[in-house]
Amino acid sequence: MTSDLFPDCKMDSPRFWHVTTERKAKKYRQSCKINAPVRGWTSLEAAMAWAMKTGRKVIYEVTPAAQIFPMPDHSNKYGRGVFVDADVSVKNIQCEYSAGESIHD
Repeated sequence: MTSDLFPDCKMDSPRFWHVTTERKAKKYRQSCKINAPVRGWTSLEAAMAWAMKTGRKVIYEVTPAAQIFPMPDHSNKYGRGVFVDADVSVKNIQCEYSAGESIHD
Protein backbone atom coordinates (compact mmCIF):
# COMPACT_ATOMS: atom_id res chain seq x y z
CA MET A 1 0.00 0.00 0.00
CA THR A 2 1.37 3.45 -0.91
CA SER A 3 0.12 6.75 0.46
CA ASP A 4 -1.15 9.34 -2.05
CA LEU A 5 0.10 12.13 0.21
CA PHE A 6 3.50 10.51 0.60
CA PRO A 7 4.10 8.50 -2.60
CA ASP A 8 7.58 7.43 -1.52
CA CYS A 9 6.27 5.92 1.71
CA LYS A 10 5.17 2.30 1.34
CA MET A 11 2.86 1.15 4.09
CA ASP A 12 3.69 -2.54 4.58
CA SER A 13 0.67 -3.51 6.65
CA PRO A 14 -3.05 -2.75 6.38
CA ARG A 15 -3.16 -2.53 10.18
CA PHE A 16 -1.70 -0.48 12.99
CA TRP A 17 -1.76 -0.27 16.80
CA HIS A 18 -3.70 2.49 18.59
CA VAL A 19 -2.77 3.49 22.15
CA THR A 20 -5.44 4.96 24.41
CA THR A 21 -6.70 5.35 27.96
CA GLU A 22 -9.14 3.06 29.76
CA ARG A 23 -11.68 5.89 29.81
CA LYS A 24 -11.52 6.43 26.03
CA ALA A 25 -11.60 2.66 25.41
CA LYS A 26 -14.96 2.49 27.20
CA LYS A 27 -16.23 5.43 25.12
CA TYR A 28 -15.21 3.60 21.95
CA ARG A 29 -17.27 0.57 23.01
CA GLN A 30 -20.28 2.73 23.93
CA SER A 31 -20.23 4.70 20.66
CA CYS A 32 -19.21 1.64 18.57
CA LYS A 33 -16.41 3.63 16.89
CA ILE A 34 -13.19 5.56 17.26
CA ASN A 35 -13.67 9.07 15.89
CA ALA A 36 -11.40 10.32 13.10
CA PRO A 37 -8.57 10.99 12.84
CA VAL A 38 -7.42 7.69 14.33
CA ARG A 39 -3.70 7.65 15.07
CA GLY A 40 -1.44 4.72 15.76
CA TRP A 41 1.87 2.96 15.23
CA THR A 42 3.16 0.56 12.58
CA SER A 43 4.28 -2.04 15.12
CA LEU A 44 3.13 -3.34 18.47
CA GLU A 45 6.57 -2.55 19.89
CA ALA A 46 6.30 1.11 18.82
CA ALA A 47 2.83 1.30 20.38
CA MET A 48 4.13 -0.22 23.62
CA ALA A 49 6.95 2.34 23.77
CA TRP A 50 4.39 5.14 23.28
CA ALA A 51 2.10 3.64 25.93
CA MET A 52 4.94 3.58 28.46
CA LYS A 53 5.93 7.15 27.59
CA THR A 54 2.37 8.50 27.90
CA GLY A 55 1.06 6.27 30.69
CA ARG A 56 -1.81 4.97 28.55
CA LYS A 57 -2.85 1.44 29.37
CA VAL A 58 -4.79 0.11 26.36
CA ILE A 59 -3.46 -0.94 22.95
CA TYR A 60 -5.80 -1.89 20.10
CA GLU A 61 -4.86 -3.57 16.86
CA VAL A 62 -6.75 -1.60 14.19
CA THR A 63 -7.61 -2.88 10.72
CA PRO A 64 -9.23 0.18 9.13
CA ALA A 65 -11.37 0.23 6.00
CA ALA A 66 -9.80 3.57 5.02
CA GLN A 67 -6.31 4.25 3.66
CA ILE A 68 -3.47 4.55 6.18
CA PHE A 69 -1.20 7.62 5.98
CA PRO A 70 2.17 8.15 7.68
CA MET A 71 2.67 10.94 10.21
CA PRO A 72 6.04 12.40 9.19
CA ASP A 73 6.75 13.91 12.62
CA HIS A 74 6.05 10.79 14.72
CA SER A 75 8.41 7.83 14.91
CA ASN A 76 10.54 5.90 17.35
CA LYS A 77 13.13 3.19 16.91
CA TYR A 78 10.39 0.55 16.73
CA GLY A 79 8.07 2.07 14.12
CA ARG A 80 6.32 5.05 12.56
CA GLY A 81 3.25 6.99 13.51
CA VAL A 82 0.31 6.62 11.12
CA PHE A 83 -3.31 7.77 10.89
CA VAL A 84 -6.57 7.22 9.04
CA ASP A 85 -8.82 10.17 8.31
CA ALA A 86 -12.03 8.24 8.94
CA ASP A 87 -13.95 6.81 11.87
CA VAL A 88 -13.04 3.21 12.72
CA SER A 89 -15.78 0.79 13.77
CA VAL A 90 -15.21 -1.31 16.88
CA LYS A 91 -15.66 -4.28 14.54
CA ASN A 92 -12.26 -3.33 13.09
CA ILE A 93 -10.38 -3.24 16.39
CA GLN A 94 -9.07 -5.94 18.68
CA CYS A 95 -7.66 -5.41 22.16
CA GLU A 96 -3.98 -6.30 22.02
CA TYR A 97 -3.10 -5.22 25.57
CA SER A 98 -4.90 -3.77 28.58
CA ALA A 99 -3.41 -3.11 32.02
CA GLY A 100 -5.89 -2.35 34.76
CA GLU A 101 -9.64 -2.76 35.05
CA SER A 102 -11.75 -4.43 32.39
CA ILE A 103 -12.46 -2.16 29.42
CA HIS A 104 -15.08 -4.43 27.86
CA ASP A 105 -17.94 -3.97 30.35
